[in-house]
Amino acid sequence: MSIPATMRALQQTSHEGPQDMRLITDAPVPSPGPGELLIRVTAAGVNFADISKAYGTFRNGPQPPYLAGFEAAGEVVAVSGTATGPRPGTSIIGVGYGAFAEYMVLPAAAAMPVPSGWAAEQALGLVVNWPTALAALKPLGRIATGETVLVHAAAGATGQAAVTMAKHYGGIVIATASPSKHETVLALGADHVLDSREPDLVGAVRRLTGGGGVDVVLESAGGGTFHASLAAAKPVTGRVIVYGLAGGEATITNWDLVYTHQVHIIGLNIGVLIHTAPEIFGSLMGELSALIAAGVVRPAHTTTYDLPEGPKALAELEARTTIGKLALRPTLMA
Repeated sequence: MSIPATMRALQQTSHEGPQDMRLITDAPVPSPGPGELLIRVTAAGVNFADISKAYGTFRNGPQPPYLAGFEAAGEVVAVSGTATGPRPGTSIIGVGYGAFAEYMVLPAAAAMPVPSGWAAEQALGLVVNWPTALAALKPLGRIATGETVLVHAAAGATGQAAVTMAKHYGGIVIATASPSKHETVLALGADHVLDSREPDLVGAVRRLTGGGGVDVVLESAGGGTFHASLAAAKPVTGRVIVYGLAGGEATITNWDLVYTHQVHIIGLNIGVLIHTAPEIFGSLMGELSALIAAGVVRPAHTTTYDLPEGPKALAELEARTTIGKLALRPTLMA
């Protein structure tokens, strides 16, 4: 395959938000360095982290102008001399820099083959959303059969993954989502779905649990919901896994932990987990592969936008009007 010198890509030009993302047509096509692959991007995943980076709130995030996006699936078209693993022609998924583009470089060691029979856009999430949900539930949340799990933003990509796997591992799932998304979440197997804007969310959860609270909370909502999550967890044994802050920052003090919320609070950043605990991540990916083979993890419906619609996709994700995984589809220039 002939590789052009330049490509179309979405460039973030400020820290004022996704509205300042621009389509450029002359971005240099990157070259794979040691241990890297160059892929022709078939589909790029749209994530809340992309929004945080666009506002400059993502810790150690890129400085504008930069090529946006970090998750992509595509066909390997070039391999560095030191890379081992997927060869040219292989369809893979992975994370790197500049995914909202026609070509992208990925680390060969972290690339995952697109499962047989899956379209590229259906595989998006297998290296971001599903591992995040699995890490929150298993090694960190220590879910056990019969325990109750509260999953926020349950209609989103990570939320849907969490509901699916929590049910597989024998959990009782209480989910939150906006009313228009309840049917989607119930179809995944959730036992109860609450309005995410319920003014007395803690009271609703307590009523569903006979006053006892939940064993595990998957907390990505942030803002005022963060404290509701702490209050909804069982005292002493409840685990609150924090992996997102879509609704903004929230604070807690040592006084709160001693006198108000006697719970386990565990932070999760999947990128940090990958780099500092690769053995845990490797185990997660092995378990995820087994879940794919068993049919627990199945190709999901993905809402796909053309590359120039990236700002629109991010705006709709930020407004929480979307369901499931969002993807951008680059269109190669003739």
